[in-house]
Amino acid sequence: MRSCLLLLALVTFPVFACPNLAGVYTSCRSSTDTGSLSQLVIEQKIVNKYVQYTFTTQEVKVDSNPRVEKYTADGKMKIVADTDPDTGIMMKTETLTNCQDDFLNIKMNATVDSESLANITIKTFKEGNRLTQIFSGVSMGNPVTDTIVCE
Repeated sequence: MRSCLLLLALVTFPVFACPNLAGVYTSCRSSTDTGSLSQLVIEQKIVNKYVQYTFTTQEVKVDSNPRVEKYTADGKMKIVADTDPDTGIMMKTETLTNCQDDFLNIKMNATVDSESLANITIKTFKEGNRLTQIFSGVSMGNPVTDTIVCE
């Protein structure tokens, strides 16, 4: 019996380590772009024993399509590569998503023709009804530091 409980705990551990970020956040503000306002909807579900987060972001004052991003917190590197048929330029994005200490951690590395374009880490957590995303890293050679708070 004890070994069955231990096995069950090991199999379901990734689910319990991930924070519940699901919600509708109608007011998201950036620390670096105080004029922008966006809305964010986060859905989460279990897919193959791991938590999958779907982030849907809509700019409030801009007439644009919502941006949808999916992240599965399985600790495995996801690689997406695409080559522009007209120019032959290859863009590659590597994303690693995991959960640790009630934080969702997303590490993204983007290259264009094997040259680094961006290396960003996003740390997301929720305190009460407030969702916070902390961005850090480098984009096009410039440091990136931003905090987005959503309520």
